[in-house]
Amino acid sequence: MSILIVVAASLPRQHASPAIAASMTRFLAAQPPAALARAVVLCPSNVTVDPSIYGQVLPYGAAIGLETSQDVWRPLLDRDFEEIVVFGTNHLADFEEIVLACYLDAKKKTYVSRHGLRNLAEWQHQVRPDLRPGAAVLRRLDATRHAAYLQTVNRWLADQLVKANFNPPTRAAERRPDVLIYQQPRLALDLAEQADDLERGVYGHPWSTFLCLDGFLVHSSDYFGALANFVMAVDGIERVLDVGCGSGLLASRLAASGRYHEVVGIDASPQRIAGARTYATLNRSPARFEVMSMADIGLPDRSVDLSVTSFALEQAGVHLERCLSEIVRVTRRLIVLLEPTNEFFPTLASMWHVPLWGWANRYHAALTQSGLAFAVRPPLLYHYTNPGTVFVIDLEGREHPQLRHPQLFGLGCAAWPGGVTML
Repeated sequence: MSILIVVAASLPRQHASPAIAASMTRFLAAQPPAALARAVVLCPSNVTVDPSIYGQVLPYGAAIGLETSQDVWRPLLDRDFEEIVVFGTNHLADFEEIVLACYLDAKKKTYVSRHGLRNLAEWQHQVRPDLRPGAAVLRRLDATRHAAYLQTVNRWLADQLVKANFNPPTRAAERRPDVLIYQQPRLALDLAEQADDLERGVYGHPWSTFLCLDGFLVHSSDYFGALANFVMAVDGIERVLDVGCGSGLLASRLAASGRYHEVVGIDASPQRIAGARTYATLNRSPARFEVMSMADIGLPDRSVDLSVTSFALEQAGVHLERCLSEIVRVTRRLIVLLEPTNEFFPTLASMWHVPLWGWANRYHAALTQSGLAFAVRPPLLYHYTNPGTVFVIDLEGREHPQLRHPQLFGLGCAAWPGGVTML
């Protein structure tokens, strides 16, 4: 077995600190010449590496991740390395290289930056999860992190109010299903968002910080696992459609469960579908993904048993009814929508955030006018600024869905389908 040395793209763009240079020197000096002669070096193309020292030098372009330079890193999937070492500047800048290293096999994985050494194992299980069904794991934030999170968001809201001279929010954009807001590869970012500290959102805190049903602020990498457990609590389903599937994190989990004959994810963004296919391949999930708009779903009537969305219909804006009618048309039994709206379960920040971004916000009117039997409940996990609402729509009956599916409407974390482990 050999060593894989990954040089992050951030290093040549920034002045490497003496500590990083010293760490690299110490690491290389500690390796016997025979080990370096077998080593593989993955580095930016503008970094000069002496190929006579190493077994193989693989240059990549300006960046590397799960969706870029696949011709470079894919052959490494068949290798079993003794050790992988990622040299970078800061984990927030080097998340693509870290995520890639988590998807390659080695006995030991280390990240070296200006902050010292970190074992990649602490990120591995977060960005490369076990897709088999299991209880959602939530880690409750301590009082200091809880206060810091709320203070940061509330300061943002106060700044927004002052900038608007205390007038209502002005919509930042007109949302329509034919306007793509994700036109760049973002699989690595979507995976980094599942980790506790591989990215920071606009509020300076990880995306994976949530409010949970029992009112606690928690960190969890199991957002999509919890939603998958909710969907899997419905029996007798053979075909599932994930509408607006993004990077395929939910659809791949559902397909990997082995419960379904077919799971299909659709998204209007070709870049997101490419990422979803890569994710499914890397995780050996049989989910299938197709480029398709939620406003014009190219499937026959009643061709799937259950359809699900996860923060997808929000982008329909004022065209919500049209997109909803398409989902109803292709679905035979049940629809589960997890969508943000301040019509239900609002928070202070969401009363500004949702109309600011132009998210769809007429679910009650759209569903009531449709004449369908539906019920509303809060999800296990939701963001303080963008609280989700779970809509369960029964296409087979006229009764309240809770009468036919009581397992979907339990109260509190402990009753969430699939179970919850609170740490």
